[in-house]
Amino acid sequence: MTTVVFYSFVSIAFWVFIAWRVSVRFSDAVHFGVLFALLFVVNYPLKLIFTEYGYPSAMDSMALEPIYRLKALGLSNLCALAFVAPLFFFKLRAPLGTPEDYPQVLQTKRTYLWLFLFLGFEIAAIGPEKLVFLLDFGRAHDLVEIRTAERLNSALVGLFRFAATAALIMHMSSVASKWVLLGKKNYFVMFIVWPGIMYSFLVLTGSKEGVLTLPLLAVILFNYYRRIYRQKFYSFQAVMGLLLVGVLLVGLLGYLRGFGTLSGNPFEQMLQQGLYAFDAIDNFSFIIYRMGDYWQGDLNFIPTMHNLFVSVVPRFLWQDKPLVAGNQFIMQLYLPERFTGHLGEVVSPSMPGEFMLSGGFFFMLFWSAAIGLLFHFFYFKLHQPKAKLFFLMGYLFLAININNLLRSGDGMLGVFVVFCVVALFVRLTVFLLLIPSGKKNLPAS
Repeated sequence: MTTVVFYSFVSIAFWVFIAWRVSVRFSDAVHFGVLFALLFVVNYPLKLIFTEYGYPSAMDSMALEPIYRLKALGLSNLCALAFVAPLFFFKLRAPLGTPEDYPQVLQTKRTYLWLFLFLGFEIAAIGPEKLVFLLDFGRAHDLVEIRTAERLNSALVGLFRFAATAALIMHMSSVASKWVLLGKKNYFVMFIVWPGIMYSFLVLTGSKEGVLTLPLLAVILFNYYRRIYRQKFYSFQAVMGLLLVGVLLVGLLGYLRGFGTLSGNPFEQMLQQGLYAFDAIDNFSFIIYRMGDYWQGDLNFIPTMHNLFVSVVPRFLWQDKPLVAGNQFIMQLYLPERFTGHLGEVVSPSMPGEFMLSGGFFFMLFWSAAIGLLFHFFYFKLHQPKAKLFFLMGYLFLAININNLLRSGDGMLGVFVVFCVVALFVRLTVFLLLIPSGKKNLPAS
């Protein structure tokens, strides 16, 4: 056993313990701190072990001396520890209430209206003409290549996608609350409609993340409503099992996405595709190897400014908006092997990598803790009596982007603000259309 593997196992044991402690402290095994800790294990120490045993990612950190992988592992652990540290100083100041205390959160009727809105927004984002690909799964990889070449990352597409996410959250919240309250009344939705949505995500977008968003939302929402209605919640062991299933699904989905183009042993291909999705530690090793100033960073907060401000400004409002920004900006400078000649590909710089390059070691600790506090604020507000739907949607968006945070840093913060605005607009518009004439008591958001 090499030194890198030994310390990776130590890191795994430590973060599983942290996840368990957070679940006990908040009586919630699906707490964002639990999800963060367990996903950290998969993205960093566990992936590093696979790298050491001959399963590298796009950037093979085995080409570097072991000291750089050890540095990457150590700094990653410190960054993650700063994120969860506030959770051990703060705790919910009020007990979880009764169903009557959550009138706005539970006011998620019209299940199929929200479903149709989700489908409409998603089709508008993808392009109606591409629905023909749903009839031929074997051509799914062709569509992925087409979409990569088109670079459909326009502001309008992004707004449609955020609106679709907001509608999906409302739809799934309605199903979950009714299932827990009334019993098993939604078999059709859960076992026919939702798998169909997951299939469509895979074929039309080629995004493993998009496919797994739905089951992750389901787990969080079912746990949330079980706590409100029945004062029960998923056990830590159950969440660990669900995480294992999710990791296996990543590999399977990666293989299916490349159906007809991947050769060799299917099981090895699924393993490799899964490992490609958790490449943060390998990329961070190269950043550590190539960056100059560990204490103040090399880039004068440029990546952070890109992520917070540049990324959210539509190009039609800013004609000279940089073509290469945020993660691609870092990738161009520090991971050029994968930037040149790989159209549309973004190799994630990792959470600590982005923070270190922006402002150095101490900025990494401060900024990680600040983002952890943002997560905690939304979690706290969601679990207070009279909780608003705004905090439900905001918290869920943050929770389903934890893996993006671990892989790419604060790139999800700018889009989080845009999502909140779009989600409020979608909900306000829907309720205004549904309110009978003369009634003005619009539910609070």
